[in-house]
Amino acid sequence: MAKRSADGDAVAGAAEGAEGAEGAEGAAGPAPSLASTAAPKDLVYLDCASIVPPEFYATHLGSDGTVVFQTQTEIVVANLEGGSVQGRYDPASVCVHGVAEDASGTTALCLSLGDDITILTTAEPPEVVYSRTMPPIVQGGRVAVVGTTVFVIKENAVVVICPFRGEETTWVSPAPVSNLVSGRDCEPVIVTGATPDTAVLWTVRAQDMAIARSTSPLPMALSTIAADTRSGVGVVAVYPDTALLTVSAAYPAFPDIPLLVSPVSATWIGQTVYVLGPAAGLGSMPAVYAVMPSLGMITNIFHPDKLCVRKDTGPDAETNCIRGRYVLWDGQPYMLAATE
Repeated sequence: MAKRSADGDAVAGAAEGAEGAEGAEGAAGPAPSLASTAAPKDLVYLDCASIVPPEFYATHLGSDGTVVFQTQTEIVVANLEGGSVQGRYDPASVCVHGVAEDASGTTALCLSLGDDITILTTAEPPEVVYSRTMPPIVQGGRVAVVGTTVFVIKENAVVVICPFRGEETTWVSPAPVSNLVSGRDCEPVIVTGATPDTAVLWTVRAQDMAIARSTSPLPMALSTIAADTRSGVGVVAVYPDTALLTVSAAYPAFPDIPLLVSPVSATWIGQTVYVLGPAAGLGSMPAVYAVMPSLGMITNIFHPDKLCVRKDTGPDAETNCIRGRYVLWDGQPYMLAATE
């Protein structure tokens, strides 16, 4: 199956035969095809019964349809578009931290066992692209996957891993890391400092993996969850239960745009920003706002056509995000689909 970018374009790189997937059920995938690049019209519930039983929770996903399902006793890595199972793991042996991906839509799964970090491709069969025991300076720290990059952070110490380039660097920041901003081009921005006056932005310099100060125009960097670092358009969490799409720096003719949602994740598809979060006043109901910054306006608001309500929180807290056209909410995958 061809991998696809966040815009739905086909990307070179087919895969065959994942280790541990022999005999897996689910030859027919539950998801509508990503082949169409038409604008989404609905947020569609994806029935995953052909891949895993209903007791599995989806905990991580990628814009190519890669999804991680988990119970307390098994981890299943699959692809929503094709319905194929790509690998099975024991949660007693490994912890899943997320799906890294680059701008072309290539994805990789980040796993850890104690202080050992392993990153492997989601193609079939999977290939290990990184495996190392973390240095003592970050052992016991948190692991975060943001776009192309994996971070292992403990206080001011940071190991930055770029699996698609096979490179890493260790950095001691001048102040603790306070935020990691997802970039439109999948390259994250590191924010240090505890207050707006002391916040400093940093990026990973591609040519030598050095951590350099960023000149990105993000005035509310501490509460920004995603941004186009070139233009300054950002998705900012504003209390209470409100997001702010900062467009005025890039498009001075328009004011910043308030959204009635508490933002948890955002993505770009073409020129449109899609912002996911719980809809204000609607309890656990998710909403996806589609906003066109260059027009200064909201173009659509999506709610799921069918809502999956879980009785408990499942094995992993990282359940709500939007990656490309795929949405993950309370352990259930959905899709922004161009349905008739």
